[in-house]
Amino acid sequence: MDESHFSMPVKKLGLFKLCWLAYFACYLLRQNFSAALAGMLEGEDISLQAAGAMSMAFFVAYAIGQLLNGALADRRDPRRMTMLGMGIGCVCNALMSLLNDPSAMIAVWGVNGYALSMVWPAVVRMIAAEPDACRREKNAIRITTSMAIGTLASYGLSSLMLRWFGWRQVFAASAMFALALNAAFVFLSRQDATVAGKARLLRNSGAPPAHIMAMPALRKALPALLVVALLSMMHGVLKEGVTTWAPAYLTVAYDISASASMLSMLLSPLMNLGGAFLAGWLYRRLNRRMLTACALLFGATTLFLILPLLGGRDGVFGVAVAVLVLSAVTTMMMAINTIFLNLLPLCYVEQGIAATISGSLNAIAYAGAGASGLLAGGLLDTGRSGNLMWFWMVLALGGAALCTFTAYLRERRQA
Repeated sequence: MDESHFSMPVKKLGLFKLCWLAYFACYLLRQNFSAALAGMLEGEDISLQAAGAMSMAFFVAYAIGQLLNGALADRRDPRRMTMLGMGIGCVCNALMSLLNDPSAMIAVWGVNGYALSMVWPAVVRMIAAEPDACRREKNAIRITTSMAIGTLASYGLSSLMLRWFGWRQVFAASAMFALALNAAFVFLSRQDATVAGKARLLRNSGAPPAHIMAMPALRKALPALLVVALLSMMHGVLKEGVTTWAPAYLTVAYDISASASMLSMLLSPLMNLGGAFLAGWLYRRLNRRMLTACALLFGATTLFLILPLLGGRDGVFGVAVAVLVLSAVTTMMMAINTIFLNLLPLCYVEQGIAATISGSLNAIAYAGAGASGLLAGGLLDTGRSGNLMWFWMVLALGGAALCTFTAYLRERRQA
C-alpha cells in the first residue's frame, strides 16, 4: 500500500518510536518493584521469603507468557498485544498499592508478569518487520535504550515516592504514568490502521509459521540454540536478580535507608545505556561471533563481582564500591541481553519466527530469574549478604567458561 496513505501522526512518529514508548512504559510497571521491595522490608510490611515469592511469581509468569506470547506475536497483530499487556499491567500496579495480604500481592504481581510478557515479543516482531537489514539491526540495538531509560525513570520516580509518601504510592504513581503512555500508544497507533501494512505486520496473519523442527536450518542450529538457552538462563538470573535485589542488598548489607539505596542505584541504568552499544560494538568487532562476545562479558562480570568480596565493605567507600560493581554487572548483562534476545532472533526473520525465538529465550532467562528469587531472599535472610555476591560470581564464571568452551568447539568444527 502506498506510504502516502498513512496519516501524519503515525508517519511522523514512526513505528520504532512507538515500540520504544511501549517498552519504556513496561519498565515503569516492573522496575518499581525493587524500590517498593526496599520500602516494604524497611517498614517490615513483608518478610524476605514473601518478597522472594513475589519476585518468583513475576518471573515465572513472565517466562510462561514469553513462551506463549512469542509464538502468538508471530501470528497476530502485535499492536493489540502491546495495548492489552500494558493495560493489564496498569491495573495490577494500581491493585498492588491497595493490597495488604502477601498472598494476594504474590498473585497480582504474577498476573502483572504475564501481562507485561505480551509486550516484548510484539516489539520484536515490529522491529523484525523492518525490510532494511541494516536498519533492523540498528533498531534491535537501539530499543535496549528504552530498558535503561525506563529503569532510570522508574528508580527516580520510585525514590521520590518513597521519600515523600511510601511504597504504596510507588505502585500508584507508576500505574498512572504508564496509563498515560498506553493511551498515547493507542491513539497514535490507531490514527491509521494501515500502519500495520507499512511494517508488513499482518502478512499471512492467522497462518502459523512453518514448524520450527521442520526447518533444516533450525534443526542444524538446534545444539547451539540449546547452549544459548542455558546461557540465557544464567544471564537472566544475573540481570534480573541484580536489578531486583540490588536495593534490598544495599539496605541489608550496609544498613542504609530504602530511599537512599534507590538513589544510589540511579547510576545503574545510566551505565546500562552503554551496555547495548557495547554489545553492538563487540558484535561487529568480533565479526558477529556472539559466543566469543558473551564470554568476554561474562568474564568481566566475574572480575567485577570479586571486588566487594575482597573486604572494605564498611562506610561510604563500601557502599560506593558495591554500587559501582552492581551497576557494572547490570551493564554487562544488558549487553548479553542485547546479543541473545535482540540480535540473535533477527537471524530467523526470513522463517517468520523472530518473535518466537526471542520469546522462547526470554522465557528461559526469566525462568532462571524466577527460580533464583527465593534463593536470593533466603541468602539475604541469613544475615550474610556476601553469600548472595558469591552466588552471582560463581554463576558469571560458569557462563564465561561455557561460552568459551562452546565457541572453541564451533571454531574447531569450522576450521
